[in-house]
Amino acid sequence: MNWSRALIVGHSWGGHLALRLVAALPRRLLGVLAVDPPGVVGDGGMAAFEAEMLARTPQDRRERAHELDARAMAGKGTPEEVPESMGIVWPAYFADPDNAPPMPPLRMSVPAYSGILAEVTTGLEEVAEARRARHPSP
Repeated sequence: MNWSRALIVGHSWGGHLALRLVAALPRRLLGVLAVDPPGVVGDGGMAAFEAEMLARTPQDRRERAHELDARAMAGKGTPEEVPESMGIVWPAYFADPDNAPPMPPLRMSVPAYSGILAEVTTGLEEVAEARRARHPSP
């Protein structure tokens, strides 16, 4: 097909990418639906999101999750550590972590992951702070 314009849907991190796409190419899009991009919706920003995910992770695994994430973000993580890291926090994404479904198989590039995460989250805390200033909690 030779489409000149498209509708874009992105969920979670894909929601971030969809928002970046609409900012970069607005005339090429008919519309964008960003479903629950972390740190963008009223979830308190990335710091609050990460704190909540760690709080929902069993305490005896939090240190390892933090260590693996720090290694990945510093460019020192390995492809073998990615499934371990995600497996630790996977249940925290669900309302009932004890009954979370098994994590699907996962392969990813650590440099791509850390680079995209750093780029996508740049400026999100400022957006969250501006939102809190406009809509203070009761």
